[in-house]
Amino acid sequence: MTTSRSLRLFLLLTTLLVPGCIGADDDDSADDDDSADDDDATGDDDDTTAAPQAVGITVTCNTTEMSTRQWLTVTVTAQFDDASQQIVSTEADITSTDEDVIRFYLFNVGQPLSAGTTDIGATWQGLEASPVTVAVTLAAAAPGDLLFNELLIDGTVAGDPNGDGSIDGVQDEFVEIVNVGFSSVDLGGVTLVDADFPAAPRHTFAAGTLLRPREVIVVFGGGDTSGLSLSNAAFTTAVNDDFGTGLDLGDAGDTLSLLDVEGALIDSVSWGDAKGATLDSPTAESLQRDPDVTGSAWVGHSSATAAVGTYSAGTRADGLLFGGPDGLFE
Repeated sequence: MTTSRSLRLFLLLTTLLVPGCIGADDDDSADDDDSADDDDATGDDDDTTAAPQAVGITVTCNTTEMSTRQWLTVTVTAQFDDASQQIVSTEADITSTDEDVIRFYLFNVGQPLSAGTTDIGATWQGLEASPVTVAVTLAAAAPGDLLFNELLIDGTVAGDPNGDGSIDGVQDEFVEIVNVGFSSVDLGGVTLVDADFPAAPRHTFAAGTLLRPREVIVVFGGGDTSGLSLSNAAFTTAVNDDFGTGLDLGDAGDTLSLLDVEGALIDSVSWGDAKGATLDSPTAESLQRDPDVTGSAWVGHSSATAAVGTYSAGTRADGLLFGGPDGLFE
């Protein structure tokens, strides 16, 4: 009986210790060390693909020959070492070698301001593009570009409007003209004509006379304007070789018109006893659009909004400077 029990115990222990049977080492059935290496089967997780690197940039423009009535659109494209490309125009630093010709106020859109040539370049992430040369021509002034803003009909006001040290009823007369458009224009051939001498302009602007957006030009009846200097304003004297009588504005009443090179009407204003006039002929002060530039009403200067003094040649009625293109586009 003893031998039989011992034999059964020996057989039970032998059975329990057989690999794969109940009681066998569980680690042996799923040995992590013996399993297939996941990294070897699917690829090494540490072996990631490197991001493409930028190797260069190029600049292209919507045109290389334009007038001041157009806008310049610049595209900056980045090239990468995997042969891919990406447009980065709004992220790049776009430059113009002559900002008097083209200036950038908004990302990749350039505003032409005068005639000439300029090189358009760009940098991005330390990379520099080869520049593109753009040529700009000055557009001729046309209806919608200009308007009268102030008129001094009798130059015998207190002060010396043209700044030449002499008070003169004709030479100190002036007309102030504003560029109300969005384009720089050439005033060349534009004329000032009054009702008394419709065939003989009171002034003809010289070719190439530049007036940028929101700038003004003041035409005096005569005298020396070299002592006048203001930002965003230009000063000249009447050129009328036929008679040489300056602006010769009628104190009692007159109509002054601004005509383009084709004779089309740009703007006009009438006062006093002139036909169709709705404005009184002012005394001892200028006629002023109120408010400046945008106003439809004409008043005596001293009655204009926040006016300073009896005239304001080259400035707003309140004495502040006109904004010019920087004030308009920034």
